[in-house]
Amino acid sequence: MCTLPILDPEAVANLRALSPDDSDAFVKEILGIFLEDTRLRLTELRTSKSRGDIPTFARAAHSVKGSSSNVGAGELRAAAEKLSSMPSSTASRTPIC
Repeated sequence: MCTLPILDPEAVANLRALSPDDSDAFVKEILGIFLEDTRLRLTELRTSKSRGDIPTFARAAHSVKGSSSNVGAGELRAAAEKLSSMPSSTASRTPIC
């Protein structure tokens, strides 16, 4: 069960502050890039896991962790952090949705 908001309001406010006069165009662009890239990284996680490619798996998880942190997606960041820091023997047995 999710205990954090999907996006941390403070993180969104920080993104808004970077370009306060653009009617959220910057925030929408950043979130669009985040969604597109995260979809690719999740595919990379599944593929690298099925191939046993632990370095690629770890890099993809680390990428999701960083980008999730940037937009305030705390639950996703926490999950990616667990994936990026687990031993290779565990990563190969961890289910990925």
